[in-house]
Amino acid sequence: MLAISFPPAQSTLSTGAFSPDFSHRFRVLPNPLSHVRTRARLCRQQAHEPNDPLNEDFAICFIRWMQFEVEQNQDLSFNHMMSQFYCENSEINISSEEKDKLVSEVIRYILFKNQQNFGAPIKREELTCLVTKNYHQRSLPSFVINAAREKLSYIFGYELREIQRVRPSSNSNKHSSQPNTAEGKTYVICSKLPSDVYSKYVENKETSHVTGFLFAVISIVHLAGGKISEDNLWHHLRRLGLSENAQNILPFGNVKETLEMLLQQRYLQKTKSSGPEGHILMYELAERALDESIMQGVKDCISQIVKKDSNAT
Repeated sequence: MLAISFPPAQSTLSTGAFSPDFSHRFRVLPNPLSHVRTRARLCRQQAHEPNDPLNEDFAICFIRWMQFEVEQNQDLSFNHMMSQFYCENSEINISSEEKDKLVSEVIRYILFKNQQNFGAPIKREELTCLVTKNYHQRSLPSFVINAAREKLSYIFGYELREIQRVRPSSNSNKHSSQPNTAEGKTYVICSKLPSDVYSKYVENKETSHVTGFLFAVISIVHLAGGKISEDNLWHHLRRLGLSENAQNILPFGNVKETLEMLLQQRYLQKTKSSGPEGHILMYELAERALDESIMQGVKDCISQIVKKDSNAT
């Protein structure tokens, strides 16, 4: 049995029960258009320029979103940085226009794939194949991905974070929460906006229950030692009012499908473990959950719950 008891489901599975930084760390699917719109608003505030969010600001963001262009009259420092970046990689024998086109294609692929696959990590080999489809220079993929990272950061306010995909642990290492041997590089996009700004302008409140569900599941698996049987996981979820057999629990709908989404997003991975009673399905933490910022957020929120339980007794 786990060492703590969670609050009722309606409070545990709502990000409103925690600080803005909680939902910022556990965001499930950033919205590119609203995110870049907010990034533009912050840039204007820092430059002490007026905002018109319904007209000029929206138009500028839409142009940036579709074309990945930077306004030359306002972003000279960024243009200078990118020019210097291109000069430092002058051994890549293609024109600046071709480089820009490749960078834009990679950014577009990352954003659309992120939306299409609910924030699932993108394999580096996918981006490499996109770049080398018509070009065969060895150093070109790294150059394009690094340039895309700079533009995603400056224009969109996103961090293109590289994470190592991990293999499931062996049966002899059932209770280790440490990452296992890496299989390859993958990328996820994370917000660089301040947590209060993200919560106010970007976060989709209608999906906050998914964020709360993510926290609850990761916490259960973490407290079980980083690995838990499928039956035991559903035992604890049923205590929160979430049954694996229910087809339409509001606001989740099918809870099994929501859990499968966490597997797709690589917060969890499912394995088979051999035991006296045959094969047992196990859930263990994957690389997204093992990320330092995510795991620290889990530990902080668990501490809050433990303190509330202690004060109540």
